[in-house]
Amino acid sequence: MSQAVHTMSFMDLTLGALPLDLVLLGIITWQTISGARRGLARVALRLAGMVVGGFAAWLAIPWVVTLGGNGATRIAMVMIVGLGLVVIGGSIGGAIGRSIGGVLERVRLGAVNRLLGAVAGLLASSLMIGLVSSAVSGIGAPWLTQTLSSSRVVTVIDGLMPSSLRSTATLWGQSAIDEGLPWVVEALGGVSQEPSLPQVDLATPQLTQAAKSVVRISGPAYACGQEQTGSGFVVSDDRVVTNAHVVSGVSEPVVEVPGKPAKSGRITYFDPKADLAVIDVDGLGAPVLPLASAAAVGRGTQGAVQGYPGGGPFTSGPASVMAAGTVDFSGSGPRDVLTLAANVQPGNSGGPLITTDGEIAGVVFAKERSVPNVGYAIPLSDLKPVVQKAPGLTATVSSGSCTTD
Repeated sequence: MSQAVHTMSFMDLTLGALPLDLVLLGIITWQTISGARRGLARVALRLAGMVVGGFAAWLAIPWVVTLGGNGATRIAMVMIVGLGLVVIGGSIGGAIGRSIGGVLERVRLGAVNRLLGAVAGLLASSLMIGLVSSAVSGIGAPWLTQTLSSSRVVTVIDGLMPSSLRSTATLWGQSAIDEGLPWVVEALGGVSQEPSLPQVDLATPQLTQAAKSVVRISGPAYACGQEQTGSGFVVSDDRVVTNAHVVSGVSEPVVEVPGKPAKSGRITYFDPKADLAVIDVDGLGAPVLPLASAAAVGRGTQGAVQGYPGGGPFTSGPASVMAAGTVDFSGSGPRDVLTLAANVQPGNSGGPLITTDGEIAGVVFAKERSVPNVGYAIPLSDLKPVVQKAPGLTATVSSGSCTTD
């Protein structure tokens, strides 16, 4: 019975994305034909302008969603700003390309120009769709995120986009929201020099398997007029652990398992002091990550920080434990943490520190403000009790209050 319900849910999501897929296929077809008619020079510059507009939308959307209004208003604002920037960029590029195209026609390169124009139209329109859909999916509206994750066109484009391009776009987006967030901390008397990142083989079967259990989390915190995104990991059937600050003020977090449609969840545990939360997601269908032995995690332990920095694609980066113990943080006081040599970025919050054996060693919760490549993770001593009671947590609880600084 449960399997039938899950199958129907997936079919409903897929059918719900059908109109979007038809529209996106129409855009790609139209741009390909338009490219053949107008030629490479004109369409390439026009679509290059649209791609620049797509990048501008990626940067602008995190700011737009902080302007206030209800969920529907914010979604409308995101759509208007995103499409507006794309159209403006395309108009500027098209005007430049029109004059260059005329020169190519006069020197008898028209046929080649038109053939290459069709290819450019196909590639650039696909790239534009990939960038804009990634930005829009991060605003945390459950129905919108679920529709995009169920779209076959978006899924194919996302899979074909070069990882370097997606990573660059993610880092550009992070630069717009990097400062002043609660996951940026400053340790008093802590690490003073930038550490070297360890040499870790990130393609081992253990780390590859662990990645299947690391999820992306997003959702609107309406009281603060902002959209929040982070990472999490599966600790038991249909239960995900993340940071409390990732879901603070969020009533319906959206959880995305790699390669599967997004699902809405309920917060069943919320501890802002420990910065831990548990999300119940019906029919999640992802493997459970095991906990490492506390005795096996300490200074020198190597592994990977896995998650979705900037709300973008999944990344796995090398990490090592530089110290395990009490750290006094400016403004919040002392707490027991793992101090990491790792490139922790916004969106990594709530994701796991994974040992080379594929086991959970801690929960990433912050990066150091003053020293690059230094991050912090919640140790197993705080995490283990939460994981042990996670399967029995069924009642929805308050997610507290969101913060803006």
